[in-house]
Amino acid sequence: MILKILGSIDLLSATIFCLFITFNIFQPLILIISLYLIVKGAFFLISKDIASALDVGSGIIMITSTAYALPFLIQLFVILYLLQKGIFSLIS
Repeated sequence: MILKILGSIDLLSATIFCLFITFNIFQPLILIISLYLIVKGAFFLISKDIASALDVGSGIIMITSTAYALPFLIQLFVILYLLQKGIFSLIS
């Protein structure tokens, strides 16, 4: 059950980040979501899971993208990572 909730939040995070990149909206929400990803990744980093480290990195990239223009390929990587993680969480 908790896995499906976390997967849904990952899908929502990817969607909102995509809208932020495209239309430059939801900036305060991006900061909240990125802090959520960092805290969740740090919490599960205890289990030494690579996905948790990628969550922390994704959160840092999302925060950085609100202040600086990052290359689109890096932002696309974050979106695709969160999408696939959310989808696999929902179907498992």
